[in-house]
Formats: sequence, C-alpha cells, structure tokens
Amino acid sequence: MKTGDVQGCAAYMAKLHKAMLQNRISNVPNYKEFLKSHIPKEPSVDLNKEEVLQRIDKLPDGNALCHGDFHPGNILISNGHTVVIDFMNLCHGDFLYDVARTVFLVEYTPVPVELDHREVLLGFKKILADLYLMQMNVTREMIQDYLSVIITVRKGECPNEELDIR
Repeated sequence: MKTGDVQGCAAYMAKLHKAMLQNRISNVPNYKEFLKSHIPKEPSVDLNKEEVLQRIDKLPDGNALCHGDFHPGNILISNGHTVVIDFMNLCHGDFLYDVARTVFLVEYTPVPVELDHREVLLGFKKILADLYLMQMNVTREMIQDYLSVIITVRKGECPNEELDIR
C-alpha cells in the first residue's frame, strides 16, 4: 500500500487470502451467526428483520476459514515475512462470504470527509476492490447476495458509521 502499487497490493492480498481460505474449520462461529447478531436492534421503517433473516438463511453454508476482517490494514509485512492480524471476527462459511466482506471493507468503509484528496482515495479503494476480485477470480455478481446482507447488517455492527456506497 505504501508504494502506491495498487495492482501489486491486490495480487498480494488475493494470494494470501486464497491460501487462508483453503483451510477448513468448524469449531468457530458460522458466518451466518455473525451476520444475524448484527442485524440492527432498533425498529426501522426500511428494515424488515424477518426478510433479512431469510436472506441470510438462503446463503450457502461452508467450512472455509473466514477471517471476517481481511483488508490491507490487517496484513503486516516485515523482512519478507507476512503476518495477518485481527482475527476477532473469525468464523467459518462459504469462501465467497469472506471475499464479499473484504470487498465491503476495502471499498465501502468511510473515508473522513475532511481528508485531503478524499476523492482520489475513494477511487483508489474502488480500483483495489476491483483488482482484488479479478485476482480472486470472483465477479461482483457472485458476491452480490453476500454484499447486500453485509451492507444491511453493518448498521448494527457499527451504528455511527456512514458508508461510502455509490
């Protein structure tokens, strides 16, 4: 990231993420449990909780090790060694969930309004997400159902966050 090599960053992320997703695990929470636990609790005119629960239940199951918070800020590289940190959202499920969650975190999490060159950074985030998906051999269509649910439940996970959805 510090080099500005967005292509290299996306390739590195994808290679590392593919290796992680090859691991199988089942003695950690299911990603659906994580999603359900973050459905906003407060009543909302534009949120039908039963519909959201049904959308989550329709998503595929799986036993891939899902990091749940995979993004460049959680990848440390020092002296040629890579360490992935921050496994607090570790879960198991279909690998496409973790890919969708990564795209969400890279592309849609907010950039402070007062930041210099904010629009450039927003464009950079979109390009990184697109290149990461290409490297993962995943299309946006393949993750759309996951992404839709992730965006919906994010309000319960981070109530004060204003997403950059364009």
